[in-house]
Amino acid sequence: MVKAIPDHPEVNAHFDDEAGIIRRYAGVHGGVATQTRRGLLVPVIRNAEAFELHAIANEIGRLSESARAGKATREELSGSTITVSSLGPLGGHRRDADRQAARGSPSSASTKSSSGRWCATGKS
Repeated sequence: MVKAIPDHPEVNAHFDDEAGIIRRYAGVHGGVATQTRRGLLVPVIRNAEAFELHAIANEIGRLSESARAGKATREELSGSTITVSSLGPLGGHRRDADRQAARGSPSSASTKSSSGRWCATGKS
């Protein structure tokens, strides 16, 4: 995702309601949704575009563990410009939601679209 953002900078942006403008961010500060005993926390990898693959994997692991242990700092939990999440209660995979829909048993985090297909909602 981080490597694709230079080609699609509009995904690393925020609409400022008060100013009526879209603010695009130069740096990619990636939030990683992490389930903890206290609920969902989103630790942030600052300047993720500067990391190599193995380094970013290590940083995700370090931040996620810190969040789960209740030791993440305020700085580590704020300032994301883009967030990675999963379908959480649906098993973390889109195909799981599709299987449920095919069986006619949508989860509580699914809704039926106008085309009649079940779609995951933002509850993750």
